[in-house]
Amino acid sequence: MRKQYIINQDFQFRYIGLLIGVASIICLVFVVAAKYYINLNLNPLIESGLISSPLAQELIQVEKNFLNKNLLTIFLVLISVLTLVGIFITHRIAGPIYALERRMKQIAQEGFQHMPFHVRKNDEFQELVENFNTMMESLQKKYENTKDVKQQPEQLKKVA
Repeated sequence: MRKQYIINQDFQFRYIGLLIGVASIICLVFVVAAKYYINLNLNPLIESGLISSPLAQELIQVEKNFLNKNLLTIFLVLISVLTLVGIFITHRIAGPIYALERRMKQIAQEGFQHMPFHVRKNDEFQELVENFNTMMESLQKKYENTKDVKQQPEQLKKVA
């Protein structure tokens, strides 16, 4: 079964972007802190001459490059995972809202007809759906009562 995961682009992309933005800031803070910590500990050793061996200095540079590549890889994987998670989570939120909007437009265009409204069991806003169905049942009863009250005078006229 094929699903359309992007239902409401504006809503979903806004919150996916927010999620990625927060993750990016966290990653950036982590990278800056890691580089600062490395430079704080290793640069004084190199500058003081305690590590005078070119081989040791080259090893430190290799480690710095390795750390940069790993941090970039971690950042890209994190962004990819958060994008997928963001799409999934916003789909579970946007889906019921989209379905409810469709149902309300259908009622506005075709008139009042009560049919129970359902969303997938894992979607958010289950209480909203239940309240919508309760409201529609209440409106249906009020409509029928109003219809019965209007028909009573007509029946009385026929009898008289």
